[in-house]
Amino acid sequence: MNKVIYFLKKWIPKGALIPFGIVFTYQCFGYFITQIFVVKKDCYDFTTYFDRQVPLIPQFVYIYLICYVFWIVNEMIAGVVSKEHFYNGLTVSIIGNTIATITFILVPTTIVRPDLADTGLSNWILQFVYNMDQPVNLFPSIHCFVSWLCYIVVRKQSAFSKGYRIFSFIFAVLICISTQVLKQHYIVDAISGIFMAELLWIIVSKGNLYKPVMQLFEGINRRLKIDW
Repeated sequence: MNKVIYFLKKWIPKGALIPFGIVFTYQCFGYFITQIFVVKKDCYDFTTYFDRQVPLIPQFVYIYLICYVFWIVNEMIAGVVSKEHFYNGLTVSIIGNTIATITFILVPTTIVRPDLADTGLSNWILQFVYNMDQPVNLFPSIHCFVSWLCYIVVRKQSAFSKGYRIFSFIFAVLICISTQVLKQHYIVDAISGIFMAELLWIIVSKGNLYKPVMQLFEGINRRLKIDW
């Protein structure tokens, strides 16, 4: 427990907690609320030859689910670099999730999931995921978008060890692979998610688009007397 507390104090700025919490809630709300609108619509099928050749590997469900811890940690530890760096990533997340939410409605997609065996822990957990998450809201992949963004925020930052930067890259890649071998997404979903993260990072960074977001949330932190 002491190690966890030490990690939180060293790597998670207090001022990042509320901004991240609000944006994460916005992301979840946008994802799940759109399912109400698209579930009954005629959805597009983006299946390609590549998608048909990808095998089902239920064991990747653990990586697919652990990604939420990865998202929380990496998005907030970006604040160790600077406030600007943290809010740059947060702004990319806001814009990307907004674009994705609109796309889910305008370009509804679905996927045919395979039948799973009744035995094995991995199959049971994956079936639970299937039951909880409707086969819609695929393009672009939020899993790939956010995971790749979590790699970007540490990619060139000397504040983090080379080992952790390599880990973040490998784990982001594994999460993207999991979306394919669990039959949760098409390959075009994964590619578009990664591309959106890279493109928005460039646009937000060069245009300083994070500044209004930083002013908003820093105002909230000041009112609540929360230091960075």
